[in-house]
Amino acid sequence: GASIDKIFAGEVLVLPGAKEGLLLLQEAGYTIMWLSARPVTEHPRLLADTVEWLGQHGLPTEYVYWSDFQKHAFIVERFPTASVLFDDKLETIQRAAEFGLRAYVVLNGDLVSAVNQFLGEAS
Repeated sequence: GASIDKIFAGEVLVLPGAKEGLLLLQEAGYTIMWLSARPVTEHPRLLADTVEWLGQHGLPTEYVYWSDFQKHAFIVERFPTASVLFDDKLETIQRAAEFGLRAYVVLNGDLVSAVNQFLGEAS
C-alpha cells in the first residue's frame, strides 16, 4: 500500500479502473462507503485529507469512516444491511466471509473485475 507520507503529499494516484468500478456499483444502485484503518491518532487530519483527496479525484465522498477495529466487524456491527465489502487484503475478505458478509478481494487494484464478479452473482 501507499505510505502515509505519500498520501499526505498527494502523490497517490487513483488506480486504473477504480472510477469505472465505483461507477458500475453506483449505476446498479449501491451506495459507496470508504473505511480506512490508517493510524488516525498519528495523523489527525486523516479523514479530512482523505475526503479532500477523494473529491479531487472525482470519487464519492459522502460516506468516509475510520476504524481501528477489524473492518469486517465494523461493517457488520455498524451497517448490518451492507451488501458487499471490497478490500485488497485477503485476510480481511476471509474474516468478512466468516461474519456472513459478501466480500471480494481486489487483486492488483483491479476493482472492475471484482465488481463485475459481485454484480454477476447478485443478479
